[in-house]
Amino acid sequence: MNRRTLQPYPGLRAFERYESCIFFGRQLQVDELLTRLKQHHFLAVTGASGSGKSSLVKAGLLAGLEKGYMGEVGSRWSIAEMRPGGQPFTRLAEALLDDKVFLNAWKPSSLKPSSEKLVNDGEISALTAELRRGSRSLHEILRLSPLPEGTRLLLLVDQFEEIFRFREQEENHATAFVSLLLEACQHKDIYVAITMRSDFLGAAAEFHGLPEAINSGLYLTPRLTRDQLREAICLPAQLFGGSVEELLVNHLLNETGNDPDQLPLLQHALMRLWENDEDKILTLQEYQGLNGLRKALDGHAEQVWEELDPKGQAVVELMFRALTERSRDGQEIRRPLKVQKLLDMTGTDLPTLTKIVDLFRLPGRNFLMPPLHVPLIQDTTLDISHESLIRQWQRLQGWVTAEVKKAAMYQRLLDAAQRYDNEQSELWHGTDLALALEWQAETQPDAIWAVRYEEALLPGSFPRLANDEDKGTCFALTMKFLQKSKAEAERQQRELEIRRERELSQVRQRFLLTFIGFLIAVGLAAWGFTERNHAEKAKLTAQLETKRAIKAEEAAKSEAEKTKIAENNALALVEVTINNLITQENELGVINYIQDVFKSGQKNTLILLLDPLIAKTESMDDNERQYWRHILPQMTDKQIARLVEILFVEKKKLFDLEKKYTGKIEKKFQEDIAKNPKDSNKLFEFAVFMETIRKDYNRAEQLYQQAIAVDPKNAKILGRFAVFMETIRKDSDRAEKLFQQAIAADPKNAKILGNFAIFMKNIRKDYNRAEKLYQQAIAADSKNARNLGNFAIFMQTIRKDYNRAEQLYQQAIAANPKDANSLANFAQLKLIKGDYKNGRALIDRAFAANPEEPALKLELWFYRLAHFPKEYPQAQKEIVSILKTGERDEGWDFSGNIAQAKKDGHANVPLLQAFSDVILNKAKFETLPISAKQ
Repeated sequence: MNRRTLQPYPGLRAFERYESCIFFGRQLQVDELLTRLKQHHFLAVTGASGSGKSSLVKAGLLAGLEKGYMGEVGSRWSIAEMRPGGQPFTRLAEALLDDKVFLNAWKPSSLKPSSEKLVNDGEISALTAELRRGSRSLHEILRLSPLPEGTRLLLLVDQFEEIFRFREQEENHATAFVSLLLEACQHKDIYVAITMRSDFLGAAAEFHGLPEAINSGLYLTPRLTRDQLREAICLPAQLFGGSVEELLVNHLLNETGNDPDQLPLLQHALMRLWENDEDKILTLQEYQGLNGLRKALDGHAEQVWEELDPKGQAVVELMFRALTERSRDGQEIRRPLKVQKLLDMTGTDLPTLTKIVDLFRLPGRNFLMPPLHVPLIQDTTLDISHESLIRQWQRLQGWVTAEVKKAAMYQRLLDAAQRYDNEQSELWHGTDLALALEWQAETQPDAIWAVRYEEALLPGSFPRLANDEDKGTCFALTMKFLQKSKAEAERQQRELEIRRERELSQVRQRFLLTFIGFLIAVGLAAWGFTERNHAEKAKLTAQLETKRAIKAEEAAKSEAEKTKIAENNALALVEVTINNLITQENELGVINYIQDVFKSGQKNTLILLLDPLIAKTESMDDNERQYWRHILPQMTDKQIARLVEILFVEKKKLFDLEKKYTGKIEKKFQEDIAKNPKDSNKLFEFAVFMETIRKDYNRAEQLYQQAIAVDPKNAKILGRFAVFMETIRKDSDRAEKLFQQAIAADPKNAKILGNFAIFMKNIRKDYNRAEKLYQQAIAADSKNARNLGNFAIFMQTIRKDYNRAEQLYQQAIAANPKDANSLANFAQLKLIKGDYKNGRALIDRAFAANPEEPALKLELWFYRLAHFPKEYPQAQKEIVSILKTGERDEGWDFSGNIAQAKKDGHANVPLLQAFSDVILNKAKFETLPISAKQ
């Protein structure tokens, strides 16, 4: 098949430059692109996956340039098309040398007969080295090797979002490449165009100068109107002497709807119809045989799959799993690879792989790139033609999900092996080991497969490795760790069996001695019979006295329980009444009501109500708290009024009234600060207000900085500003410095220590430092339920020290019996360990503590479904009901629960796994089996 042989519909792949004659429906947008490129020299064409960005630029913009549609700029162009991949500088060099105009300018001797290869690897390496010299390297290249007079150079970087993935591994090189592009478009004869998925726009801020360039030359690809879609459907067929039935046109226009994959699916369906239609008149009846746009693609891919024998299918699965990946935001994306890499991963030879690949790129299929006319050699880059194939081919979706799970377990193992090798952790045992061994048996990982993940999974943990053979040492380390864990578990099991056998032997000996003693006792029994008769009377008398004492004790206990219930009811009534008065903002009513409670003699109820509030009041120091506790039993009316004012009125000013009077409060803050601009506490309160209520983060940041300038050693302000920089600004370096300043100002501030520990665990992954900070926080305040609960999670999930985690959960719950999160997390730990009685009780307590929190309910109903399916037959419906609201909980790991459920013989473990994937946002709700949704 010749490269220039045209078909009216290209299928899944993007239109190429030479296909501009069949590219319809976008002329207005092409004109807009040409205008913007002329104005800015930098053009960023963005849009959702499947919106037609690449086609618009290649078949629209590039063709327009070559036809001279940019007016006085001219029609003489040197065009370099590329994708960044994992070697952006090399790809740019290849693209430049692939253009004959540039090649002849850079290497005048290159005009040889077309049968000879114009560029060799050495020349590509040489140009790559020149490009790497600095951001102005293209300026220098064109100065030394100028293009022909009047010729412009256009650099087209397709799939620009690949540079963000590349940055994760090679930050300096990625930054240098972006700087080269930004500097290149400052040259009067160089223009730059990029295509990028719009969901990556936020990531552009990672590069200095890129957001500004995108803003000035941004073009968001619009959707085609019905009339434009009609042109795209009908005109290509007419150009080739065919036609599309009007019924089919209207059906396709209606079916495309809001589907993000509408254009690639539409082109694929039309391509199939055209390829299989003899009279080239496409009809609705013929289209109905494809079963719709979505099923057309899935069914077509399945058809190719079924043409392969089992060995070929195994190679295809390995190949497609290697050519796809799931990004950090959960999107399935392409991952182009060299053929040699695929040969290594699949273990097949080039002829076999070529035969399989060709099945997926035959005319009328176009599932893989490059096109069929390009021969496959070891250095050829193979890629999926469009991401819509990943989304629509259900079998491939399953492979991607399986690959993600396989990689996740390898990540955990690799991390654990590295920490064990550094003497920072122990070997695995119990559920973790069982899951890992099951994973190894099911997935059969090898060193070649593992190389794909090692650098991405533990960046910085291992030194950069020179080649795959060196990288294989990481996999060897991991497997050695797993085998050691298995051997240690087997050794412990053998010791347990030996100990049991020894204990059984001892039991047998004791039984023998007991039996001999029994025989002796029988002999003595006859002698003692008479004596027992005398003692029986005395024994009966003692038993009667004991029963009387027990009855008296039970009566007293019943009376105490009634008293306690009455006290609890009284306390609940007081709490409800006060809360209602607070809701009504009736401050005087609160004071009067508590005075009435005090005067009516319910002193104990008042103390039970106020003492916990005093303990939680942040505006009091320890001396003030002790004062109020001391005078509680003998408070006067005036003292009651003052205490109520502290506990209820002042606490409400910022957090309750602000929602109703935000404008007035902001004005009041401004007036107060104008009167006293050095009031650090007022500046701090205003900053919190602007952050949490107004969401004006720039103003909030200014106020935090003003407050710190006034009082640079105020730990409360420093600690809150650190959290702001971490969570709002995502500036981890600045946040860490602020945390350090806050702790230096107040080394025993438990709240700040706890927040810093969370930062070191989640952001820095410095688990040793995080553990020390948790310990310092608890030493500073041993009853801080939040810090205790977070430290328990850390010991459970990171250190795998379940005993220590259990102690910490107990302390957290003792400090705050209504801490729903600690109750739920402690419940999971109990369930994983097989302690169902206590686990179930903790679940019930967690529900009672916070019955309306959706994420918590989702987690707790999952535990009930996994471990108590018979007791809670409604659990499945409850989970589905919550999931339908869009609620998800990505912060936990249900693998331990699933493993325990499997061990207990749960009737439907796959259902648990499916629910887990949806809850953790690893799979979409629609992927649940129909039976799960009922």
